[in-house]
Amino acid sequence: MSSRILTLIVLTVALILSLAGAQELPANQDQNSVLRGQFINQLKYGESDEGVDTTFQYIKSPGRAFLFSAVVPGTGQLYAGAKWRALIYAGIEAAGWGLWYGSKSRGLRLEGDFEDYADTHWNIQEWANNLWNTMSGPSGYHSKNFGSHHIYVEYNEQEYMAQADTLNKYVPGWVSLMASGSDDITPIKTRDFYENIGKYDQFAGGWDDFGVKNNGTEPDTLYMNDYRNDYLTQRKESNDALKMATNFVTVLMFNHLISAFDANIAAKKFKGETQVSWHLGLITDYRQRNPLRGVSLNLAF
Repeated sequence: MSSRILTLIVLTVALILSLAGAQELPANQDQNSVLRGQFINQLKYGESDEGVDTTFQYIKSPGRAFLFSAVVPGTGQLYAGAKWRALIYAGIEAAGWGLWYGSKSRGLRLEGDFEDYADTHWNIQEWANNLWNTMSGPSGYHSKNFGSHHIYVEYNEQEYMAQADTLNKYVPGWVSLMASGSDDITPIKTRDFYENIGKYDQFAGGWDDFGVKNNGTEPDTLYMNDYRNDYLTQRKESNDALKMATNFVTVLMFNHLISAFDANIAAKKFKGETQVSWHLGLITDYRQRNPLRGVSLNLAF
């Protein structure tokens, strides 16, 4: 019996001690709760403080730069970072096209003017009336058989070379038809026509003032009459303007070519660098069952 009592006493004492220790536990639990809360607050939406800085070197493609400037001069240099050279080539291109347009327009306007002048002061009737002059007329009409250039006429809706043998064969009485001013036979006014009537002596008889100096008494003499001389001057001014336009096209072609090679070289020598920094961090919230809530990425250029 005494042993049972002793055992009961021991258990009672142990229980009392355990209860005593349990009375201090809430304080420890409060402290742990505070620490845990601080820890969670630190972890809540926490991010990695360390970022990574790096430098990228942008490399320009020489082939792409060449193609850009071959199409539009200056764009390849702009791509390669050579801005002033881009401006120069682009300026040459713009100026070239402007000068080409101006010269082309002036040449075509003068061309229309000299063609109107020829239509007013050269006609096939005068040409036929002045066949007495052995220096003017269709090839083969005179014994000298001069002239290697030809104009063409239309008769009965057919086209014939204004050459004596051809006209004698297909257009009987052609001299009378021309001399009378008949509409049955008319010149075909092509670009070659307007060139030939001013440039070659065999067509000089068609100008209105031909007989002023060539009065029929000097069949072997040919003078430069005023209308023909004015016409040649006008035609030369037109041709000079059109040739100048062609020269500007040549300049534009060289500008494309030179700009393309220059852009290729500029791209090869490009050494530009751009600093790029980035920051990567984890977003966490340990109040959640899954504390990892996401990833944060910040870029700065």
